[in-house]
Amino acid sequence: MELSIARIYENKTAGTDIRILVDRLWTLEDLQELDKRKTLLLLYGAKDKEQNHAVLLKEFLENI
Repeated sequence: MELSIARIYENKTAGTDIRILVDRLWTLEDLQELDKRKTLLLLYGAKDKEQNHAVLLKEFLENI
């Protein structure tokens, strides 16, 4: 599964990506049920592009 990150206020594309709002609580089971063949777009609302929950979640998902 390909992972990408975008700020929700700047990303206006609909695309075919699975869009996940990181600021919501997600269980590991929720994330494991996602379709592995699509791109997972992690959306965040923070202004800081380098330090936010989406960056942490992306690093975690890449290492499981």
